[in-house]
Amino acid sequence: MAAPIRANSTGSPTEGAYSDPATDLVPIVPNDGTDLPKPARTIRCKPVSGTAGTVRITTDAGVIRNTEIAVGGELCVGVVRVHATGTTATGLEAMI
Repeated sequence: MAAPIRANSTGSPTEGAYSDPATDLVPIVPNDGTDLPKPARTIRCKPVSGTAGTVRITTDAGVIRNTEIAVGGELCVGVVRVHATGTTATGLEAMI
């Protein structure tokens, strides 16, 4: 069964609805100039090896936000980029 298609903030088609379960969990390397390979449904801070802190993200709506994440915590928002500048949390993973 193919994943449903939705449009992101630029109108480009993106697979899956945010209400669908994630199909993979991938490590995040924060980068100021490069988007994630696939938009994340949720960002998670690893419960054992992660550290709490600030996460600077670009949302699927195209807005740059700074927020906090706890160890083991999740940010349940569509994310297309995790910025290196301004991000202090470590052990981040994208649920895609």
